[in-house]
Amino acid sequence: MGMPDFDRGVTFENMQAEYAQNLVTFLSTIIIGNFIAKVKNAFALPSLVLA
Repeated sequence: MGMPDFDRGVTFENMQAEYAQNLVTFLSTIIIGNFIAKVKNAFALPSLVLA
């Protein structure tokens, strides 16, 4: 292998970074959504029992 093409490497890294950022955003949205749902359920159960 010779020297990598600098321009191609940069654009590929930019694509990778953008993809990774989108993936992290997507996953964190799902995780936070599940967490909020679990917290809501945890608070809903005692209130149902007390009601």
